[in-house]
Amino acid sequence: MIHFIAKKIKNLCIKVNYRWKSFHERRKLQYIDFSIISNNCWAGFVYSKFGLEYTTPTIGMGIVDDDYIKFLENMDYYLNLTPQFIDPKSAKDYEIRRRLYGREIDYPVARLDDIVLWFTHYSSPKEALSKWERRKKRINKNRMLVKWSQRYNQSPALLERFLCLPFKNKIAFVEPSCPINDPRVIKIPELEELNVKGGDETESTLRLIDIYHLLNSLQ
Repeated sequence: MIHFIAKKIKNLCIKVNYRWKSFHERRKLQYIDFSIISNNCWAGFVYSKFGLEYTTPTIGMGIVDDDYIKFLENMDYYLNLTPQFIDPKSAKDYEIRRRLYGREIDYPVARLDDIVLWFTHYSSPKEALSKWERRKKRINKNRMLVKWSQRYNQSPALLERFLCLPFKNKIAFVEPSCPINDPRVIKIPELEELNVKGGDETESTLRLIDIYHLLNSLQ
């Protein structure tokens, strides 16, 4: 009983501390109604940092580079479709995802026409579909950041396609060897290793950008 009470108190302290920190982080923002479109979990970590409601469907999931650029090039079309869940092993790029995560893929995977959605942090297709449909209705296109981490396909041509997208606010995280120099392209040294072994780049990226200025400048 004492152990149970101590655990409850510890969890409560963790929750209170998180809310306190996120409250102070949130006070640094001029706007809190922004939407972040992301190809991996980066957006979710940013929303959590500030303790904000998710106003984007790309939370807790991933979209492989080539598919992500397709998605952005015709985003309205894809958002009007309903994800169709499939056997993960039948999905293109299955072996790439399995190798990077070092385990079999046991989470929901769905198709949107010719692209694949990898719902990494969802326990069932029902949960994934429900949250995807609910959150896509919250997108604020008037204050939106489109972010891409170039993880699987290092093609400069793919990056050029990203930079040509008609979104006002774009940022890309790439390996240092990328030949393209552009203020919207941020070179992250850690990506060289992460792109081989897998892993999250959020901490590394937030050290090299001013996330407060970036979000406060969205319009």
